[in-house]
Amino acid sequence: MFWASIGVNIGYEQDGKGEIFSRPVLIVKKYGKNIFFGIPLSTKIKEGSFFFDFYLNRQKSNALLVQGRTYDSKRLENKIGKISKEDFIKLKIKLRELLNL
Repeated sequence: MFWASIGVNIGYEQDGKGEIFSRPVLIVKKYGKNIFFGIPLSTKIKEGSFFFDFYLNRQKSNALLVQGRTYDSKRLENKIGKISKEDFIKLKIKLRELLNL
């Protein structure tokens, strides 16, 4: 997981915070050196098929599955942690279910 500058978005898309519009992002899949599929994270916990909650550094976090998208690695700022292997497997299963894959 990294802090990433995800920018100002439109409508219901998830925005970043602060001057550079950054927020935590979980890297789900790398597509090479410069691009990856990531899911923005939040500490505001929501329930339902669009979300996955887990603990990061003893704090409950929420992966906004429905907001996942492709990012350029230039957006990454600094590493903030790592999700457990068990939670990562559960997250990928829930993401596949959401996308009907």
